[in-house]
Parts: sequence; structure tokens; C-alpha cells
Amino acid sequence: MTEPLVLVVTVIAAAFLLRPILDRLPAPRWYARARERGRPGIPVTMTLVAALVLAMEWMIGERRGVFGGILLILWIGAPLAAWRVFRSWYRRPHGPREVTPK
Repeated sequence: MTEPLVLVVTVIAAAFLLRPILDRLPAPRWYARARERGRPGIPVTMTLVAALVLAMEWMIGERRGVFGGILLILWIGAPLAAWRVFRSWYRRPHGPREVTPK
């Protein structure tokens, strides 16, 4: 029961710590075009791919060494990437702030 909780806490901590770095990266042009066209398949596909990666890693199990480190990075990175795609897809783009006179 604690393993899903640890995964959620780890992904939230990674999202919080990596946010300044990841917010500076521009979105790919194909992603921006698909978002403008309103194609809903991208967040769904990303979520399914993340679930597939997590299932494959769960079947592989715990490993040590470099391979274990790569699996750990993927274990945290797959849900983080899916969350960022899902959040950026449905979030409204930020425009310039309006200055209202007082």
C-alpha cells in the first residue's frame, strides 16, 4: 500500500524540483500545432504510454547498477512527463498581464 504513495510523493517532489528547468524548455512545434487544432489524442496517448512503461518496469523488477538507475529515472519520469503533457494541454496559455488603473 505504501509503494503507490511513495511513487506519488516522489513524482510530486520531482515535479516541484524540476519545474524551473522544465518551464524554460519550449514545446515542440508539432505539439503546439496539435494543441491549436484541438487533437485530444496526445494526452491520452501519453498517459497510456506512461502506464505501459510503468507496467514493463514493474515486470522487470528491482535491479542494481546502471540499469537500475535508468529504471528508476524512467519510473519517476514517465508519470512526470504524462502529467506535464496533460496539464499543459488543458491549461490556458499565459498571455501578457493586463494592467488596470487604480
